[in-house]
Amino acid sequence: MGGEAGLPVFPAILPTAEPGHACCAPEEPDDGGDACCTPAAPEPEALPATCPACGTRGRKVGAITVRSLALQPPPDALLDAGTWRFCPDRDCPVAWFGGTPDDRRVITVAGSRVPIYQKSDDPDRLVCYCFGHTVAGIRAEVAATGDSTVPADIAERCRRGEDRCPETNPQGSCCLGNVHAEVRAARG
Repeated sequence: MGGEAGLPVFPAILPTAEPGHACCAPEEPDDGGDACCTPAAPEPEALPATCPACGTRGRKVGAITVRSLALQPPPDALLDAGTWRFCPDRDCPVAWFGGTPDDRRVITVAGSRVPIYQKSDDPDRLVCYCFGHTVAGIRAEVAATGDSTVPADIAERCRRGEDRCPETNPQGSCCLGNVHAEVRAARG
């Protein structure tokens, strides 16, 4: 399978949840972006951190994310042997890419089982994949009430262990950073 710049391309599918992961702190993450509330582990120097198609820094995702969300995930031996990364660049066709020096495979957006929040402007797109919250729903609630209960709802449900971020969210982690950004944008 050949992709851009001769990179191997696999159609996409993604994650499964980790029981009791604690990434949903009640406060907003400092980065205001799509990072999980829990800091990521330091990255080994040898891993390429940038998307081979666009050069954007990618965030590590677990094999469970690629296995769950890619339409045609790579074989388990290839999934479990390497690190995968998520490309958040809106205009890049790559969803996930191999993150080891000898693994430059990519899975495109077209290969994902779900539309990817960061790669779309559709107001009906999911921002929370575990509980079905949409950008349009957040905007409507803020327009009607001046605020949104979505962040608190997600945090509470995560505390109860109902979340499955690594299995359902293409970025492989908690959506609260994205949700808070949408609430801020809706408030204007």
